[in-house]
Amino acid sequence: MNKPRAAKKPEAASQKPATPQAFQAAGDWDAGKIALVDWQPMGDGTYRPRVRTRDRWVRLGKKLPAQLGINMSYASLRRLVIAAIVESRRPSPAVTEVNLDSLDAHLTASRKDSEYWSTKVPWPDRRVMTRLARLREAIG
Repeated sequence: MNKPRAAKKPEAASQKPATPQAFQAAGDWDAGKIALVDWQPMGDGTYRPRVRTRDRWVRLGKKLPAQLGINMSYASLRRLVIAAIVESRRPSPAVTEVNLDSLDAHLTASRKDSEYWSTKVPWPDRRVMTRLARLREAIG
């Protein structure tokens, strides 16, 4: 007797991040510009995005860039957090969380502004330096 096979996600669905329009069309919560989602099978061979978390803070882990659908390594994302280019917090000593809105703002700005890394900006420690210099200083 044949065992029933589990439904598989279409390759296109597993490769593309969900868009805010997909959530609005599905009548789901407004996820913002970037969110963690699971793909829920609808029973007719199609899938819909379902928000995994409604919080704008997510745990920084090795799989986070792939889960978000961004083309960045874990090491690069961690460096951005250490340099305070992307907003983060530490709710406990072993846990670092990343703000998804801050990450989206960074990705958008770096994509649109060719001078993004060389523009001098003020930092919380009251120094003025470029983002590239801040990143180099943070990673030693």
